[in-house]
Amino acid sequence: MLKRKINDGLPLLLIAALLSPSLATLTSWSSPSTWIRLPAECSLLCLALYAYRWRFCRAFFWLVAALVPLGLFCRVFYGSSITTGVLTSIELTSSREAWEMVRGYPSFACLAAIYLTAVGFGAVNTYSLPNPFTNRRLLRAALSCSLIVPCGAVMWLRATPPANYRPMTLAKNLKYILLNESFPLDMAYSEYAIFRGQRALREAVGRRASFAFPEVKRLTSDTGPEVYVLIIGESSRRESWSLFGYGRKTNPQLASLVGKGLIPFSGIRSNANLTIYSLPLALTGNAPAESRRASEEKSIVGLAKQAGFDTYWISAQEMFGGAAGPVGSIAEEASHVQFLDVSPRKGRGFEIDNGAYDEQVLRPFKEALAQETGNTKKVIVIHTMGSHYEYLSRVPAERRVFNSVGSRGTGTEAKSPAGEKLDAYDDSILYTDYVIKNVIDILAGLRYPSAMLYFSDHGERMYCEAYPHESFGHGFLPPSEDELDVPVLLWFSKSYERRYPPLAEAARANAHLKTSLGSVFDTFADLMRVDLRRTRRNQSLLSQSPGPASLDVFGVDGTVLVKGLPQRVCGPDHL
Repeated sequence: MLKRKINDGLPLLLIAALLSPSLATLTSWSSPSTWIRLPAECSLLCLALYAYRWRFCRAFFWLVAALVPLGLFCRVFYGSSITTGVLTSIELTSSREAWEMVRGYPSFACLAAIYLTAVGFGAVNTYSLPNPFTNRRLLRAALSCSLIVPCGAVMWLRATPPANYRPMTLAKNLKYILLNESFPLDMAYSEYAIFRGQRALREAVGRRASFAFPEVKRLTSDTGPEVYVLIIGESSRRESWSLFGYGRKTNPQLASLVGKGLIPFSGIRSNANLTIYSLPLALTGNAPAESRRASEEKSIVGLAKQAGFDTYWISAQEMFGGAAGPVGSIAEEASHVQFLDVSPRKGRGFEIDNGAYDEQVLRPFKEALAQETGNTKKVIVIHTMGSHYEYLSRVPAERRVFNSVGSRGTGTEAKSPAGEKLDAYDDSILYTDYVIKNVIDILAGLRYPSAMLYFSDHGERMYCEAYPHESFGHGFLPPSEDELDVPVLLWFSKSYERRYPPLAEAARANAHLKTSLGSVFDTFADLMRVDLRRTRRNQSLLSQSPGPASLDVFGVDGTVLVKGLPQRVCGPDHL
């Protein structure tokens, strides 16, 4: 009797599972998208259960049900459905990063494990069971649900368009809601879009390999040695840097260099809150609306190589996707490429692969400076792990200050999980301060001109009570300002400033310019004294009157959000 009741109840578990991602995003019954999405999903579910009689269909439905935790995770913690950006990020996520994410959400991970066990039990036990649903009831339910869709369409037309909304036809609105917001259609459509884009990506990589910048020339005839360093940060938000007014001293070493060659830029925003989107845009200088060009044109690395520099790419991250990946393809433009070997190191009771600490880039950096290749002019790109989650794993134990054992307190003084996470994040910023200062010190010891540009690919959301979700991380839709506002630093050696004083003066004058990482390409080109034919006004931070770089944002769903995102709702000291 008990076994029969369990078996009869398993299909109900399947129904509840497939509807749960949609129910998790019910924020308002007056939302027009709700009245389109839910009836459509219920109708599809009824039609699916109509086919439940066939074994193949039952196996397929339970397989789809196994994907529910991913759909729920994105909706509950990120406030968005499955998108091509999310799926691509998952495909490019290493086992180490996946394990770090699981440790960050232990309760959700435990519930997902229990749920997947139940799904497996259901898949095995229902394989040979008869169909428990009558055809007439299912078709009647599907028809009833479908009749509500026109009501949702009317509500959509009468609704007030949200900020940054670009009007579309009713048909396009319906298509967008069904394919981008409805589970499991969102996952199927996003996966289809990824597969569809693979061919275009391969073709773009081929075009990038043969791409050449027009009319490239160096503006100086000096044959002496020069070194230019580009440091790429990760998930570092500007409001957690004391250089920009944060209450904690997270940049004590860099603060001592302000006015001594270091110039912080306080008004720069990333054009995306995912690395796979933001980095290609920043390093090619293309706006979000020109994202396809960013995959077809070479980056600032390719420009430096074409201009005659010896180019290096040193990464503390792992290489994913090979030369066809959005980051790997840029790295392959360099003459010398090194992704640091990662080795297991102890973390929280496990021997796990936490990757390389950022200070490990200093050794190959020194080797690149000392390497004699017959070319004394060098460009070195350093790609760090920065503040990528899990924050505590980014910092060696001996360099933790805010999250050190002695600072956590005990009993009533013990910090909350959110407080500990914030402490770990601030430690990662403090550690970045240490790494950048070491790079600058090495450059300052050279006897020839050198300069450094640092920027973070995007920021990070960090526990703001005004956000409706988990409130830490990045890749949310829509993006918040602290996921986009990033720190940018320029440093000039004394010999560089003596040789090119107008550039240093222009940089200081532009320190508070409101612009985006779209200015990185032109800025580094001017830093190297390389000129090329531009089809737009120079956006360089070293220009006397720079053109504005686009403030549009490329969303994780592939849409372009126009400038004017919601203002920051939390200050730097909200905890």
